Amino acid sequence: MDERSRFKFSAAERTIEIEGPESFVSEQIAQMKDVIAFFIEHQPTTPSSATPTLTVTDVITTETITASISAPSEQQQGGLEAYPNTFDTFGDEVKIIATVPGDNKRHQMKNVGLIYGYACSIRGQETFPADEVRDICINHGILDAPNFLKAFTDKTIFIIGGVKGGKKTFKLTLAGKKAGLALISEIEANAN
Repeated sequence: MDERSRFKFSAAERTIEIEGPESFVSEQIAQMKDVIAFFIEHQPTTPSSATPTLTVTDVITTETITASISAPSEQQQGGLEAYPNTFDTFGDEVKIIATVPGDNKRHQMKNVGLIYGYACSIRGQETFPADEVRDICINHGILDAPNFLKAFTDKTIFIIGGVKGGKKTFKLTLAGKKAGLALISEIEANAN
């Protein structure tokens, strides 16, 4: 009879947990290798300089195998400084210094959310207040106040948290981060 094993993985709380006979757990890990690699590659940057680790523990024998998780991408390691035509900082605040692309105010507000959300993720902040996005829209003269939240209803790009009538927070999905990076890359390419 196979001994029971458990595999638990996080990569910034996306979490995969498998428990069962050792042969079953090993088979599932082998089949999910690409998924795990994807989560490791696309995890948010960690503020500590220590290299995070992935630990696989056999519950019965308590043997531990530790593997290093790959480091963040080079551009994320460079931080906001890698995008000098898009961002600047003032103290701890991130400022969008580029003209925000978009065909209309609603599209521009959405793009502010994508660009600012990507900047927050570079800094290790996965969620960000809707009020900060609103303030950026005001500063760029693109706020359409009655339709502000409607610009962020695409659930494939934005996750909106908060209670009805209360303060809202945004989070970019993986597709949202890709769209934000594409916009930033476009801004940087057009600036040169």
